[in-house]
Amino acid sequence: MPRTLNLAVIAGDGIGPEVVDEALKVLHAAVPNQDGDLCALDKLYIEDPEELIPAAVLDVLETVGSPWRGDLLRRDVVLPEYKHQQRGLGDASTEINRVLKVRVNAADTLES
Repeated sequence: MPRTLNLAVIAGDGIGPEVVDEALKVLHAAVPNQDGDLCALDKLYIEDPEELIPAAVLDVLETVGSPWRGDLLRRDVVLPEYKHQQRGLGDASTEINRVLKVRVNAADTLES
């Protein structure tokens, strides 16, 4: 069962805001992806909140050999005001089309 831990952090509570900033970097250094594995935050994408990717589309990506769940930050992880690379439904569609075109081109080459 997942466990949630909410932390309140006040910069400048006597230890200095620069210490708090560095401590937050450590807390965010390893976060879970959508497979539940801990990963370096800078290696993950955040889902575009305007274009959440349905589970069925993530399943299609997995089927075509482009597993995105391992590249996406788990949805219940909230990093307020954190700017990070995003992926959305449009990106997923583009990736599916790219993979399918590569496969069609490979099949055409084999037939020639």
